[in-house]
Amino acid sequence: MIDGCNAIEISGLVKTFGETNAVDGVALSVPRGTTLGLLGPNGAGKSTTLKMLIDMLRPTAGTVQVLGMEIPAFAPKIKQRVGYVPEAHHIYRWMTVGEVLAFSRAMFDSWNDELCNELLDVFQLPSNRSVRALSK
Repeated sequence: MIDGCNAIEISGLVKTFGETNAVDGVALSVPRGTTLGLLGPNGAGKSTTLKMLIDMLRPTAGTVQVLGMEIPAFAPKIKQRVGYVPEAHHIYRWMTVGEVLAFSRAMFDSWNDELCNELLDVFQLPSNRSVRALSK
């Protein structure tokens, strides 16, 4: 992370799917410590923009920097610092919380068991509870 940089810096961001322009020329600077909400109707490009911020989708054009690091070059480092929670998750509903954590742990080099256990306590999530039994 580069000191003094914006949390997010987007310039000329474009994403097309065939003939459809999902995101068309977005420019955005978000200073560190800012809370940002993206508002707009369905299909406005909010989720597509967020997915490009964490390298889940590659832009058709433009540049994206998060914490002073450019996507996609530093995507793995950014993913270790930034979380993304979609409205609809794709967690296997038959798994228990503990099984989901074991599954997820394998994807992160810097997994922190202590923090994970602390969050389980804070949110009162028993590791033996099925995902389908949890609220959204």
